[in-house]
Amino acid sequence: MVKQFTGPGRGGDEFEDRVREALRRDAEQVEPAGDGLREIRRRTALAARGSRRRWMVTGAAGLATAAAVAGAVVVSGNLVEPTAAPGPAVAPATTDSPTAPAPSEAPTPTLSPLPGNAEPTPTPTPSTQEPNETPEAQKQTAPPAPVVQEMTVPVYYLGGTTNGQRLFREFHAVRTSDPRAVAALNQMLGQRAADDDYTSPWAAGSRARSVEQAAGQITVDLSGEALATSVPRQTADLMVQQLVYTVQAALQSTDPVRILVDGEQVSEISGSPVSAPVARADQLLVQALTWVTTPFEGATVGRTFRVEGVANAFEATVSWQLLDGRRVVKEGFATAAEGMAFSPYSFRVRNVAPGEYTLKAYQQSAEDGSETFVDTKAITVK
Repeated sequence: MVKQFTGPGRGGDEFEDRVREALRRDAEQVEPAGDGLREIRRRTALAARGSRRRWMVTGAAGLATAAAVAGAVVVSGNLVEPTAAPGPAVAPATTDSPTAPAPSEAPTPTLSPLPGNAEPTPTPTPSTQEPNETPEAQKQTAPPAPVVQEMTVPVYYLGGTTNGQRLFREFHAVRTSDPRAVAALNQMLGQRAADDDYTSPWAAGSRARSVEQAAGQITVDLSGEALATSVPRQTADLMVQQLVYTVQAALQSTDPVRILVDGEQVSEISGSPVSAPVARADQLLVQALTWVTTPFEGATVGRTFRVEGVANAFEATVSWQLLDGRRVVKEGFATAAEGMAFSPYSFRVRNVAPGEYTLKAYQQSAEDGSETFVDTKAITVK
């Protein structure tokens, strides 16, 4: 028999009475035939052991049978809801299941239930950024430390000759973080020449603040002390060319040079006009015509040594002497690579006794044989 449940509330409702009566009549007409009850129990046991086959109750007879066996109809108010029929257990999803997400897929955010009708919101993914970490764009890095380098720079100086003051060049080994052109100018402005015969007339404290090269022009910015230089106009003109030759040699360029003082354009330095970029003057007008470049002033050499230099000489002939005081110990001549052009020359001095000497290179005047364009170096022979 089927036990009847009467819902609370409207018990005398005619519709509810009809539903109950119909279900009762259908249930009374159903009787398990033969070993039907035993078969139902056997199938239930098989399902409990994990069998994946489902049995189904079809039609109105099946519904009545389920009601008769399990009393599985609940009437509540105006709603009729059947309970779930027993069935096979469902295996949990694994990575081998077709419905499982691939290992490379990002996990779905967990939804947190909210009260009322509010929409659930994803649980935020933890941030990998440290709470007090400064964003990369806001980080400030310290400027790199200046790189100190060793280099050799060309430096021009003024020196006296039988034809007046001319430019002579030395090479200085320096250790600095300045660019090459700035380093060369600061040697010219603030360091004495190795050869005591050479000078630099720039005022004490003068220095190069910067050197820039762009659009076919070199811009040199000097410190304010440069304006304190006070020399005759002819010396000032050669002094400005000293700067031009030095910076051009350092940059390996013949671009004209614009001279600023403390970042401002000035009209002149010690009377020499510099309001416009200064071009390189003709070498024949400003350079000495005979140089000794090796050995340098104060060098120590062996008893046989090599002499090198540059000359612009008539018939490419350069004369030389090795002097002990005023006494000529050795003498001779060398031939430059070209005549009447600045070109290299060299020769050897052999079998010299140890001692202090003066090496002299010069040219002889074609008119009277006098010495012209002399350059000397004090050396020690060991």
